[in-house]
Amino acid sequence: MVNKVFFFLIALLLWSNLAAQVQVLYPEIKINPLDGTLIGTSYKLPNVPQGATLPVKKDTYEIRALPGQWAQFFIAIPHHQLVTLNIQSAKNSDLQIFAIGNISVTEGEENTYPDVLIPLEITTPQVARHIPETSLLSDHRKWDVFFIEAPVKEQTIHIKIRTAQQTVTVAIHPIPYPRPSMEFLFNFNEYGDKYLQPFRKAGYSSSELLEIEHQIFRLFDNHNGVLNPLPYKSQKGTLRRGMGPTLVNGNLLHPQLDWRAFDHRFGPLFDGTAFDDGKPIEYFYLPFNPNWPASFKLYTSDRQKYEAIWQAFAREFIRHFNEKNWTGTRFQVYMNQKPSPKNNIPWNLDEPKGVQDYRALRYFGNLTHRVFANAAPLSIDFRMDISHFYCSKHRGNPKKDFRVNGGWDILAPVVDTWFISIHSLQSVTARIKARELMDLGKQVWVYGNTPAIPEPGFRAIQAVLFAHNQAWNGMLIWKTFNFTGTVRNGKDCIAYILPIQDTPTVLPSLRLKLLREGYQLIELFTVLRIHAEFSAALQEHLDRFRATPTLENWLQLRTLLASIPK
Repeated sequence: MVNKVFFFLIALLLWSNLAAQVQVLYPEIKINPLDGTLIGTSYKLPNVPQGATLPVKKDTYEIRALPGQWAQFFIAIPHHQLVTLNIQSAKNSDLQIFAIGNISVTEGEENTYPDVLIPLEITTPQVARHIPETSLLSDHRKWDVFFIEAPVKEQTIHIKIRTAQQTVTVAIHPIPYPRPSMEFLFNFNEYGDKYLQPFRKAGYSSSELLEIEHQIFRLFDNHNGVLNPLPYKSQKGTLRRGMGPTLVNGNLLHPQLDWRAFDHRFGPLFDGTAFDDGKPIEYFYLPFNPNWPASFKLYTSDRQKYEAIWQAFAREFIRHFNEKNWTGTRFQVYMNQKPSPKNNIPWNLDEPKGVQDYRALRYFGNLTHRVFANAAPLSIDFRMDISHFYCSKHRGNPKKDFRVNGGWDILAPVVDTWFISIHSLQSVTARIKARELMDLGKQVWVYGNTPAIPEPGFRAIQAVLFAHNQAWNGMLIWKTFNFTGTVRNGKDCIAYILPIQDTPTVLPSLRLKLLREGYQLIELFTVLRIHAEFSAALQEHLDRFRATPTLENWLQLRTLLASIPK
């Protein structure tokens, strides 16, 4: 009996010591602060699978990345231990620390999942930080989970994290190769400037709103993406206030446009001065659509005048944009309308489904190319989102099957930028035809795969690796912001604007960071191939994970990457 009690006490002591340990994990290991569950797995802190934590050498956790990338990792601390969080990193003032909060997902059985990242406030000029009061962080949480990111420098950086009971050191080692130049991007779609509404309601001045807007654009630029707000009301088609030039004279055939407010607001995006690297934004919607600059009613009654108005406005856009030398951005003309009580449009211009939709898009594509024919050096693309593209689900259906209803012959000549649904691109035929589009000089992006909140973190990375492996130009996130902290199905946003201590605050999601992690891994794989360090074993593990994105396959790939380069 004494022996049993003795071994029980020893086991309890060992467990207590284990439970007291700070956990340092890779960013794709999503942890629920409420109970320490690792999302999508059977594991719970402090017990984690082998390979989920950063490798340790001489009592120091190590992470390796290319200079210019972001090192990203989790620190998980038992809640009862946390008195203060003290971070020391004298060489790296750009270090950012977030507490991870939970978001409600209402589809099916309502539950909460870790996703929203809440920046910690600096409480002294040095490094001590505290967690702001917010309902996004439950008072009943068992773990405090922090997401830490730091830009990788040319030399190793050491970060010390001190809690009440423990000090942990993380070393960020630069991999001695430059970052490669890559074309793959994330396109973050949003409908107008809804992201400014919380700040407008809070009474922010026009100059403050402008700075907030540019900060929001920089947020996505710093995550290898571009925020692309639709400047017209998505179904009605009327121009949103402040998102286009103002017509001064009321003469649509000879428009005099006031560009001052537009230039002040968006000019820094197009000349690059709004961004840290000075490069212009890569993509931006123009307001042209079936109901602007000419009313769609005019399309049905006087087609010649309708087209003349398009031509007159296009001429002014070309003149003004070229005068400003805004030639580093690819401007997009996009038809977002479907039949709706808000319009009289009879076609599905967004996600077309049949021949009549294709023919209408061909008309607007030809019109766009005609009115912008002399735009050079300005770049104007006709863009389309399509959900049924050589889709196996609709094989043989003459109303929806792109392969039998003439979609290719009608649309391939006029559409410059194709956003194709992920379910279509599961088809081998669809992938072959999409590559044919790219061979014709078209852009092909994949959409419909916004990472879901309830999914394990490595699934977001797998989606990026899969899209890049198919050689697409990038991924579309169809809806960017959430304003309530409650989402329907976990796929409706990639960032948040929520009150923190009664102040509207732009908050990234963990999934946004994981998209960037996937992109950074692509950069690393590219560099390793350039320098002949991409082994057959690495290729095997990568292929296995892309095909079967399980935790086991992911951790095997992570473990192998931790030792590269030699």
